[in-house]
Amino acid sequence: MGSDGKVPRYPVLQLRHVHPQFEEPQLIKFFSQFGATVVNTYCVRSKKNHQSKGICYVQFDNNSVLPTVIDEVHGMLLGGFTVRARRVYMTRSMPTKPSIISRRRKAEIIAAQGVRLNRFDVAAKQKVAVAEDPKRAAGYLIKYANAEKKSNERNAFLGIDYSFTGYQNQLASVKKDLFITKKDKEEAKVAKAALVAKKAAEAAEKKVSQKANQAKKTPAAAVAEEESDSSDDDLSVEESSDEEGSDEESDEEGSE
Repeated sequence: MGSDGKVPRYPVLQLRHVHPQFEEPQLIKFFSQFGATVVNTYCVRSKKNHQSKGICYVQFDNNSVLPTVIDEVHGMLLGGFTVRARRVYMTRSMPTKPSIISRRRKAEIIAAQGVRLNRFDVAAKQKVAVAEDPKRAAGYLIKYANAEKKSNERNAFLGIDYSFTGYQNQLASVKKDLFITKKDKEEAKVAKAALVAKKAAEAAEKKVSQKANQAKKTPAAAVAEEESDSSDDDLSVEESSDEEGSDEESDEEGSE
């Protein structure tokens, strides 16, 4: 640190597009093969889950190795990621090793815990500490475990002695009833189709029964209905004639 309290500019190696699981210990081990000692290194991490963002900085005790390292590493494929390397100058100190170790442990803890849980009000008789959608979370876990497995295979193919099985271990401890398999999807599809067919059959049967009830009516019943209709018409005619007679009587009285 200078006399004015500021850190003088110093050159470091900046790496971009680094695999999130390729962290400080792996960087130190990887870059120690270039004939220089790694003084310090750290990965830029998310404030939310402390996972690496894929941007790392490496400081060597001998800056003359930087051109060689950049030529060798730039464009290299590490864990399925194409690394970008360049020289940059920093004007502040790198994080301390205890701070880096602490954030790396927090990232491991959060990765092991999986989906964060929501807490509900116990007074409202709701479930406590239940995931929003366990089956959806299990689907994400399967996806991450498969990606993790492929990454480990790539690292082994590239000769990188590094493997991480956090998601696979967590997947092994998940209850099997949370997984939706292809068989479950097919069964749900068949059940839905059967339900639709059942409703259609019930509607068709109801329509047929209504037609059958209409066809069961006898001719006598039809004649009785016609007679009842005609008698109603006769009554209406008689009532109208009576009303006309009463109107005539009232007219005669008025003339007298």
